[in-house]
Amino acid sequence: MLRIKKYLREFTPSTIWLMLSSLKKVLKLDRSVPMFFVNRYNSIEEEKIFVLGNGPSLKNDMQLLSDDSIFFCVNNFSTSAYYSVLKPKYYLFLDSYFFSESSHQDWVEQRSKTFDAIDKQTSWNMTIYVPSWANLKFIEASINNKYIKIVKLRVGDFDVGSKMINKLAFNTGIFGPHQVNVLIYAIYISIWLKAKEIVVLGADTSFHSEVSVDQFTNELSMNFSHFNDEPSKKLLMKNPCKTQPFTMFEIMDTCSKTFGAHDMLNYFAKSKSCTIYNASSYSLIDAYERMNLNVE
Repeated sequence: MLRIKKYLREFTPSTIWLMLSSLKKVLKLDRSVPMFFVNRYNSIEEEKIFVLGNGPSLKNDMQLLSDDSIFFCVNNFSTSAYYSVLKPKYYLFLDSYFFSESSHQDWVEQRSKTFDAIDKQTSWNMTIYVPSWANLKFIEASINNKYIKIVKLRVGDFDVGSKMINKLAFNTGIFGPHQVNVLIYAIYISIWLKAKEIVVLGADTSFHSEVSVDQFTNELSMNFSHFNDEPSKKLLMKNPCKTQPFTMFEIMDTCSKTFGAHDMLNYFAKSKSCTIYNASSYSLIDAYERMNLNVE
């Protein structure tokens, strides 16, 4: 099956493949809702949402946050000591290893810790967002908490190279930017939550500068670094199985889509009377206006 899929990808133009992949996500109806339903689960329009990525800069920037703010966290944030202090109102899982039967054992152990921390520590109301294609059995087997609501979002990737056309597609509530990075969709959901301001932290987005290529084998390695983990160098393998290596072309293509998505989000946010600020003390994202929390 994987071989057939590989041949189809080699034969099919990338724009057609993206369209087919997006339609598959959009047509996945199982307990999922379009983006325009997001605010219906939240009767109060948020004035300001702090979206926290897990980049290493967050370690120091965390000291500048007030625990009475509205927070949107992602991936394995719950395993940090700050989870029960900041009490995020919103949470997002997007990476495939959180939902896959074939996830590598490293990822299985990581997601178990993450789900367990959420189940045991959450004593406040929190909404967890997951993509339409997510298999919920792993989350539901680990999280049985009366304060938590899980919402599956039915959204397909859309990018035709025109900001105006992209915006029209985004406005339908069933399309969004490339799903290549969890921070992108935490910001996108926050726009649909009708936040007036979105403040982004931990958005280092410097992963491409941490990649190296073995000069004998062409294997890619990366220095993985998150705010709540010790840095470690590992082979760069694709999720969730860790059986297929990345190529430098694929990494740079992902980078292009990532920075392009942030640029598009800034454009879309302005059309919704929402301002996005990048308050990360270190970040390569230049799409958003900078904010210095030290002078706030």
